[in-house]
Amino acid sequence: MKKFTLTIICIASLMMLFNSCSNSNSQKKPKYIFYMIGDGMGLAHTQLAENYLDAVSLDTATTHLEMMKFPVLGTATTYSASSYVTCSSASGTALATGYKTNNSLLGVLADSVTPVTSIAQKYHDDGYNVGIITSVTLDHATPAAFYAHVKDRNMYKEISYQLKDLDFEYFGGAGLRGLKSDIGLYDSLRANGFVVTCDKQAILDHKMSDGKL
Repeated sequence: MKKFTLTIICIASLMMLFNSCSNSNSQKKPKYIFYMIGDGMGLAHTQLAENYLDAVSLDTATTHLEMMKFPVLGTATTYSASSYVTCSSASGTALATGYKTNNSLLGVLADSVTPVTSIAQKYHDDGYNVGIITSVTLDHATPAAFYAHVKDRNMYKEISYQLKDLDFEYFGGAGLRGLKSDIGLYDSLRANGFVVTCDKQAILDHKMSDGKL
């Protein structure tokens, strides 16, 4: 069974971590935008969950998942440009950028060299603070689709080194798989303005002025 992955792209000031900033257009823009990805989850999965809840519920009313109660719903296709069966890198790139690419490619078009800009980068360029939070390593295909550009999703070292050049404010996850081939990755991040820690209190106490986390 495929391991469940949850990736959250927090495009805004992160609660408890960063001070909120005043903006003359604050009433015209959402303060927080959360983009949550259940890896491998589609409409069939949500429908099955609702059918199951209906079957076990004593209530005669139709049961809906909370996320299906939002006032606006949309869909995004995540098929691969090279296969009937997509993979995390191709689907992640589709979700992050809107472009379809080949399996194993990450953050680039099907020509394997042309980089594509993610929605996280576009919102950051628009003045939002950005955080990427995942239940797997930060250089895994799904979270990396929002910042990395490589020709092979297994290039963990190269993906991890691309983190150091980012201005996103926060990254949280299960470390970096690239550490297996280069133990200097964390030192490289620190040298480029990152605070690297596994201490919960240090994370809660972190302020924007302390640098990227």
